[in-house]
Amino acid sequence: MVDDDFANGWRIVSKGELQVEDLVEGVTEFLFNPAPCCCIYNPENDRHPYLVDKVKGAEADGVLFWYIKFCEPDAFDRPQLMGRLKEEDIPSATIDVELSMTTFDAVKTRINAFCEILEG
Repeated sequence: MVDDDFANGWRIVSKGELQVEDLVEGVTEFLFNPAPCCCIYNPENDRHPYLVDKVKGAEADGVLFWYIKFCEPDAFDRPQLMGRLKEEDIPSATIDVELSMTTFDAVKTRINAFCEILEG
């Protein structure tokens, strides 16, 4: 793994300090920049080129989408993102998980299979 784009990972730590001089402008900047999120639409900061640039910048071999079931914004956005990655010849795969999971053997198998595809 060379990078992440988790909502509770990079998208949080990439945010700067909330500017309070102009609170409306500060909150707007804090929510919409720098990492785009599927939950907030910002036509000036589209997720598709952002993700491609992030993958290329990290020199990643592929993208593994970690999908938590019933996170609908991610579910709706993922097919288009995967299509864009395919256009750029960047392999991708999806891992579906549930919040109540207690065993991750199937997840390990899928991750190992994706790694084998990347190595092959």
